[in-house]
Amino acid sequence: MVSLVRKNLYFLIITFVYFLPRIINLTKIPIFSFYDRQALMESAISSVGIWSFYYFSKLYENLKIRYAIIIGIIFGIGFFIKSSTLIYITTFLIISVFLISKIKNKKKALKCIPTSIIVIVVVNFLLIIQPDFWRTVTTNNRYVFTFFELLTFPLSTWVNNFFGNLSIIFFFATPFIPLICIFSVYSIVVSLKRFGKFTFILIFFTIIIPSVLTFYQIFNPVLYFTDMYKITKYTETNYIYGQTSGYLSLIAIDYLNGISKNKKINIGVAENSGNPESAIIVYFRNNKNVFVGYFDKKQFNGNLDEIDCIKSDRPLYFVSRDEQLVGLDKYLYKIKTIYNPYDSKTSVGIYRLKEKCSGRMIQLEMINT
Repeated sequence: MVSLVRKNLYFLIITFVYFLPRIINLTKIPIFSFYDRQALMESAISSVGIWSFYYFSKLYENLKIRYAIIIGIIFGIGFFIKSSTLIYITTFLIISVFLISKIKNKKKALKCIPTSIIVIVVVNFLLIIQPDFWRTVTTNNRYVFTFFELLTFPLSTWVNNFFGNLSIIFFFATPFIPLICIFSVYSIVVSLKRFGKFTFILIFFTIIIPSVLTFYQIFNPVLYFTDMYKITKYTETNYIYGQTSGYLSLIAIDYLNGISKNKKINIGVAENSGNPESAIIVYFRNNKNVFVGYFDKKQFNGNLDEIDCIKSDRPLYFVSRDEQLVGLDKYLYKIKTIYNPYDSKTSVGIYRLKEKCSGRMIQLEMINT
């Protein structure tokens, strides 16, 4: 009975620590107010781990098939979201094999594993029958070790990843969440009664302190990122200092908005991902006076060597990273340089297409973004 109470209390503590900050306080924790917006799948995968743990415990308490089905549904949804759910599935299989050896009703227990696997396959049936899925699934080795790479036991990578993730949890999910988890485990081991005395402190550290840090992030993001960089290398200072900083993009957009207010223009960008190109494409998507297209030497199929002039039906402005003109240097001239206010080494250039030129000419056909 004591073991059962402790197990349920442990689950309640995990639920409290993990879900309450997300439900009640979702926008008041730094990692959720900013970073999690760019990797929403990770939250769902974490939830898969917690709920599968809960129903796994229920399954081996009474060996009911319905719990095996629920586990299969949870894992199936998790795999549909992101294939890293395989980590949880593999762990489930290994622990199940170990526990079956200690359970008296082995025949009933053995039915649970294939039941869960079948449900996982059923949930992902539409995904599995897609040819594109099998063509792309092998590209995961860019982010994870293959089975044979794991057999080499890459300990140095594991250690680096462990401390990296620990740093992220400590500084961006706020240090209080891992500390509370440690405290919770201690409370369970030492005494069930002691945990109740610190409930108020638990709420304080999961709501008030994270809120302060998040307001700091919202109202002074520059100081937040620069200060965090002094503490941990995993803060993303490229949002401020890097070439793709949004500060540069916004100034360029304001400048081009002023030009296009009373006339129609073309804006050319290189075929790059990230800012300023992505920002230019998104901000001007619904602007009737602006057509944004890719403008790159590659689109001319190597025929530019014999061309002296490029003609456009509208005034053409090209937005570049620093002075990267993608092979079009002789056709453009700079009209403005926008420097990063926090990093003088990076800039965005705005160029015009040369109009006064003589020689062989070609009509520009912009490629829609």
